Amino acid sequence: MKHSDYHYIYNSIFAAEIDEYVSLKRTAGLYFRAETGVLRQFDRFCCEKNVSSLDVDQNLLVDWLSPRLNEKTSTRGGRISALKGFVEFLNRKYNSIIVWPPIFRYSPSSLEFVPYIFTHNEISNIFYAADAMPDVPRTQFNIIFPAILRVLYGCGLRISEALLLENSAVDLVTGVLTVRHSKFDNNRLVPISKSLQNYLMQYKKKLKCTSTCQFFFPNQKEQPYSPRTVYDKFRSILWSAGISRGGRGNGPRVHDFRHTFAVHSLQQCEQNGIDTYVFLPILAAYLGHTKTTTTEKYLRLTSETFPDLLHKSETISNSIIPEVLIP
Repeated sequence: MKHSDYHYIYNSIFAAEIDEYVSLKRTAGLYFRAETGVLRQFDRFCCEKNVSSLDVDQNLLVDWLSPRLNEKTSTRGGRISALKGFVEFLNRKYNSIIVWPPIFRYSPSSLEFVPYIFTHNEISNIFYAADAMPDVPRTQFNIIFPAILRVLYGCGLRISEALLLENSAVDLVTGVLTVRHSKFDNNRLVPISKSLQNYLMQYKKKLKCTSTCQFFFPNQKEQPYSPRTVYDKFRSILWSAGISRGGRGNGPRVHDFRHTFAVHSLQQCEQNGIDTYVFLPILAAYLGHTKTTTTEKYLRLTSETFPDLLHKSETISNSIIPEVLIP
């Protein structure tokens, strides 16, 4: 059964909103199965509590998000993360302010998990392994997959954003990608480096597809590849690149390209003498973060990975996103 086949019937005051939120996420190409299950639990909880208002009460949130008997930290973290996303959706839809309880600012799982930051040498090894993929008959995946990886690293895109890129959204003359209907249904423009621009021009010349093909990274049916296809191939590429995996849930993950892009950009920012906190709002907009506090987490990652860099910032520059060179 595909993830799009999982559809629950909701009965609480939030039924229509949950349906709309889930539909929005799946339209963006997200798997969103576990989160849907969490929202189903919340829907039942609201029915039991006879909740009759869309203005979510803090006491209700605290009651539902509190630890359960024998509940794993990761499971509770998933509950917190899923409901927080839904509450933010409600705030945006109704221009309301549902105050999230401070004690649940971050989910337990997000506090425990530390993204894997690839070294520059590891990035080169990954690209080398991807470029060496054999040519499989009736598929162009050996051409498409290396390009996907370069876009993920070179632009810091989410995997769903990259796979759903349409040809009309990729301007290789000006070097700008248009990311549409991303997280929370946001749109943004993403300038790309000259090296990535040149690489994608060569990619388009190699790619064979019909004139009516809609997507920039099309599968055999000229539809977007599923994230699962990319995840599965990425594991074998890590093995070929000599990078060990920590097992399920421990990375490295495809999403770690996004974290690595941010950390490497901050690293280059420091090396060029750009004030980090002046640069952060620009990086936040580039990544599609709605709050700079989300991007500030990368400062901690940068400090841990490159401890000497955060003491070098003395001048402010008008430069924007530093170029991340694409081999």
